[in-house]
Amino acid sequence: PFKPLFQGQTCLATDTKTGLILLILREGVPNAESESYSFLCSVRALRNGPGVYSLWLLSEQPSSMSGFAFLLVCKLKSTRVRTSMTDSKTYTPPRVWQWEQETESRFANINRPIAGATHEKVLPVGEHPLQLYSLATPNGVKVTILLEELLAIGKTTAEYDAWLINIGEGDQFSSGFVDLNPNSKIPALADHSTSPRTRVFESGAIMMYLAEKFEAFIPMDGPGRAECLSWLFWQMGSAPYLGGGFGHFYAYAPAKWEYPINRYTMEIKRQLDVLDRTLVARQFLCGDEYNIADMAVYSWYGQLVLTGLYESKEFLQVDSYTHLLRWASEVHNRPAVKRGRKINRASKSGLMERHAASDFDHLESR
Repeated sequence: PFKPLFQGQTCLATDTKTGLILLILREGVPNAESESYSFLCSVRALRNGPGVYSLWLLSEQPSSMSGFAFLLVCKLKSTRVRTSMTDSKTYTPPRVWQWEQETESRFANINRPIAGATHEKVLPVGEHPLQLYSLATPNGVKVTILLEELLAIGKTTAEYDAWLINIGEGDQFSSGFVDLNPNSKIPALADHSTSPRTRVFESGAIMMYLAEKFEAFIPMDGPGRAECLSWLFWQMGSAPYLGGGFGHFYAYAPAKWEYPINRYTMEIKRQLDVLDRTLVARQFLCGDEYNIADMAVYSWYGQLVLTGLYESKEFLQVDSYTHLLRWASEVHNRPAVKRGRKINRASKSGLMERHAASDFDHLESR
């Protein structure tokens, strides 16, 4: 079924099912060249879905249209089709924004413009002083990797309980979690070795807190400390472009729109190049010593280039960042990093909860 857009001796129509646009030209059209160019401008504005152009030339004497057909096809090939973000209509913001709950996004059931708890639920507390409430997202695994690294170097008082927070089910909006983190984002940490307990939220803050508490994986002073914190905060500031920007529009948005994908892809590739150039002459981000900056950046960018977050490895051409790949592989294969990635992961090879090192004993190898 074709829905006419313009009719006459030149007809522009679109297939209502596939979005395929057809430009139908009949012999004898006056000023056909100029008219076709005007219609091509209309095609550009009306185009709002994936597909290709089809050219129909209707003539009893096809040879009489051959020159014009060639010209038109060249114009079609040279015209860059841009996808509209709102069905070919420019969005005009209202004077006052009103929330209309979305239904198409993967995260529609948990996105909202207000803070606070939605239901009453007390958080569980295990036997160890450190209680972590998290999920095996890139932000979540930063902290479990650090905790496993601390245990690996003999910091026995870094033993911890890790409880799963299912953000898809809205666990982060429970009264207990909101009391620990008013921002309702994972991870969140409660340290019961202090009185009163110490709460820490935001993954970078948790990493700093733990590294300083155990005096490990962070330089305590001087230029080394400044370099470590610079890369840690680089990651905290850069990753929203990767997750909330590129990841959202490339993988989760209701439709794929060219402008935001191009915008965030350009920024992500710039960030990957920053890392790749830095690692040309350094084993780790800050030099010869592995620290929390490596753990934090690996959790996002290392996993991006190795495991393909958002199934984007080919699209981003990650294989071209050879120095970044070398570093990411070295971090990825550390035993503590392997364990850290499995925690608060609901899969056969993951641990939904972690309470002791022995919890790993019965996991399937991965």
